[in-house]
Amino acid sequence: MKKIKYILAIGTISLLILSACSSKEKNTETMPAVSESVPVENTSDLTLVLSHPYEESGQNISNNDILKVADELLQEEPDLGVGSDVSFNYTGYWYEEEGTLYDIFLFVNRSGQTLTDFDFTVSLSHGDQPIFDQYPVKYREKEFNTLPDKSVIAVLLPVDEDKATIVKNGDENMSTTMSISDIQPIN
Repeated sequence: MKKIKYILAIGTISLLILSACSSKEKNTETMPAVSESVPVENTSDLTLVLSHPYEESGQNISNNDILKVADELLQEEPDLGVGSDVSFNYTGYWYEEEGTLYDIFLFVNRSGQTLTDFDFTVSLSHGDQPIFDQYPVKYREKEFNTLPDKSVIAVLLPVDEDKATIVKNGDENMSTTMSISDIQPIN
């Protein structure tokens, strides 16, 4: 069974302390089939870019709950991201498939450049409970997609089994702390 939980929170490139806003569960039984980049309805200058696996399997915002989450957040936060920079934004949503839990993030590019291959690390805590501690992220064009200026892509990070309960049972009053560091372009 695939599930998504919503606790709205947005993290940016620098260390932010956030509070989750609401929670609700969504149950997804199937995730079937159409699309390339999906422009967000006139409320944002950002374009939702689909990762290669979504493109190749014909998934889009009408048939994939992860992409629906990204689209909903772009509708709610049309100015998501950091002006003239990149940001890695914690959504507060999680996704579970075949016994693996994933936190859902949105990577936003407002840098004025097209991004392809780079590495960075993520740290994320709920209250005083670390979920990711300097977790290495390797963004590769061949696995994700090219990320043009003024675009956003959903990124899933696997949560360790011993942290799953913290993520699933997040309290809306629990503060969330996030940072990214060590951003390195790969040539």
